[in-house]
Amino acid sequence: MATGVFFAVSFAAGILFLGLRPASAPPVNVESLLFGSLLAVSPESLGVILVVAAFVVAVLLWIGPRLAYATFDPELAALSAVPVAALEYVLLALTASSSWWGEDGGVVLVSAFVVIPAATASLLGRTLGTIALVAVGSSLFGTAFGLFASYHLNVATGATIILTLGAMFFLALVLRRR
Repeated sequence: MATGVFFAVSFAAGILFLGLRPASAPPVNVESLLFGSLLAVSPESLGVILVVAAFVVAVLLWIGPRLAYATFDPELAALSAVPVAALEYVLLALTASSSWWGEDGGVVLVSAFVVIPAATASLLGRTLGTIALVAVGSSLFGTAFGLFASYHLNVATGATIILTLGAMFFLALVLRRR
């Protein structure tokens, strides 16, 4: 829930700051901010993304068991002296740090990558490990298929990736109901 609130507030703040810019400021491509320029990622941006991703993975491996405990049963975790509030703040900070791609990702694409694979995995997995693997796998497959499809259909890459992830979510939803 905190992630959804964070994205909504961040999105609104971005729009507010765009409106507060002086008229003499250079123009901003709002479409690029929303949907990103995924195919135009610079080597410097890619390096930053890889360093941040490695940092996030390292922190998650370090706090993983306590974070899972605090996430699934916060009351019992607090009674067991697990710092639940601190872990929630760390998770929010990790989400924020891994969600900042500048113009490369775009707000819609980044929020889709945070929400849709996790929602898909939660429909298909029963254990935390399985859910994590399905989320990563669906992200990788959705990205690869979306890139491939957007190239051959000559359509927007970010939108195609999001639609691919959305189709995977609805397929998981249908399969779960059986």
